[in-house]
Amino acid sequence: MLSFKLDGDILEVKEIAMSFFDTKTSYFYYDIKNWLVSCHGKKDDKPTRPCTQSGIDWVKKYYLPKVGINVDLTNNIWNNSNTSQQMIG
Repeated sequence: MLSFKLDGDILEVKEIAMSFFDTKTSYFYYDIKNWLVSCHGKKDDKPTRPCTQSGIDWVKKYYLPKVGINVDLTNNIWNNSNTSQQMIG
């Protein structure tokens, strides 16, 4: 199960993986202004590693719409209900 939270330019993706014996929770953080990603999967980790282009495309297509940001992938423009249109990297 995935849940999403956007705080400024930082997108938190919480992943809960359940098995018969165990439940594992991982956290991934994306800086959507500078396109950095965290790499340890721990709560409150800081995004420090550059995202790959495929990672950026995935976030724009699948994750950002979950937090109310609609992305025009052709023109790299996004908007949500709280802001006007803005360019994204």
